[in-house]
Amino acid sequence: MQSNLPRNPTNKNKSKLVTLSEFLELAKTKAVTGVLINIINAAYLASEKVLSITDDVASALSNATFDKLSTQKVLIQSDDSSVLTKFKDVPTYRRVLNIEEKISDAPRSSFQLVLAQTRCRGAPVRISSGVSVEELRLML
Repeated sequence: MQSNLPRNPTNKNKSKLVTLSEFLELAKTKAVTGVLINIINAAYLASEKVLSITDDVASALSNATFDKLSTQKVLIQSDDSSVLTKFKDVPTYRRVLNIEEKISDAPRSSFQLVLAQTRCRGAPVRISSGVSVEELRLML
């Protein structure tokens, strides 16, 4: 995943990758209000590479005791509703449905059906293009 933030060219190759567990431990020790974990391509990784990203993320969050913390928010973001439903049983996690496609021409009933099927009603929905958040609230 590529960032839109420009990098200092002198430090281009001086970075270090951290594991999710290391990142979560760092977040616990710093005064941050929470963490956002964006899960993408989970279905592909599960079917083609036999990797369960959702199980790995859930395990890392549990090992870092984020499932028991109420001081720091955990936002799980995905464009795949099945990924979000895997985290519905942990009340301290907020699930964010990410909609990348333009949906402004969809009828209200279709959109409500999609939200009902994803079980994300009441959870934030992030839309990259098409419908504004205010239009979304009116749809619901």
